Amino acid sequence: MDEQFYLTKEGKMCAAANEQNDFSGQCEDEGYKEAMSLFSVYPRAMASDSGLDELDGYYRMNAIRCTPAGEHAPCRGELKDCLRIETYRGSHRVEVYSTQAYQHVCAFSIEMRGVNGELVYDSPLGQVILRRVGNQLVIASDGIDPTAGGLGFCGAHADIDMLAFPLSGKVETDAQCFRDGP
Repeated sequence: MDEQFYLTKEGKMCAAANEQNDFSGQCEDEGYKEAMSLFSVYPRAMASDSGLDELDGYYRMNAIRCTPAGEHAPCRGELKDCLRIETYRGSHRVEVYSTQAYQHVCAFSIEMRGVNGELVYDSPLGQVILRRVGNQLVIASDGIDPTAGGLGFCGAHADIDMLAFPLSGKVETDAQCFRDGP
């Protein structure tokens, strides 16, 4: 199993609990601080220097930030998050669909430019960056409000900051992003 982490809004890093990448509250404040220190102080060193075109494709994972909206609502084991990267007109089209707290969703399709091995989107509110960190593709928005009051990407209980997709979750088609199985 690839090592994965989920960074909470409360400032905690939660480690994966099992092979399905379900996160069961195994959090340590110090782990979060150490990882955030490395991520914010050495972002270029941690970003892959290899070509960005090799990242093209679909990446899926369990909806690890998902919490049920109701008693019988599907969630972590049943819903999938998906990231799509496609080289597009000399830049990169990045699409994300992620089900999160109370089944609020983050969904967007944006054009990002390659800068120093990272993909960057310049919004009026600041930058959204997609970078490779170890064996994951991590979205960093540095606290920009992703909801309707800001970027308009997410519902009130959802966020894109530190959303990480494992490289091992790469699949061949968009249809595979949202269903169980290979």
